Amino acid sequence: MLSDKLCTQFFTFFSLLFIAAVSTSQRAYPPLLLLVCPGILFVLRKPLINYLPDNLMAIVDGGYSNRIMMIFFIAATIALGIVKAEGEQSSDNRL
Repeated sequence: MLSDKLCTQFFTFFSLLFIAAVSTSQRAYPPLLLLVCPGILFVLRKPLINYLPDNLMAIVDGGYSNRIMMIFFIAATIALGIVKAEGEQSSDNRL
C-alpha cells in the first residue's frame, strides 16, 4: 500500500532527525523520550500486530499512527513541563 509506505518513510526521516537532536548536548528533551519516538513505535507495529487476535488487530492497527503521535506528544509535553519546572526551581534558588 502506497500510503503506508509513504507514512513509514515520513516517520523514519523525522524520527532520525529527532534522535539526532536529542542526542546532542544542547537539548530540552531527556534521552528517555527516545523510547516513545514515533519511528521506534512504528517499527514495533508489525511484531505487535502479528500476536493479536484478528478482531483486536483491526482495532489496534486501524488507528496505530494516531496512537503513536498521541503517546509521543503526551510524553514530550510532560518532559518539557518537568524541564521547565526544574529550570524555575534553579532560578528561584539563585535569588
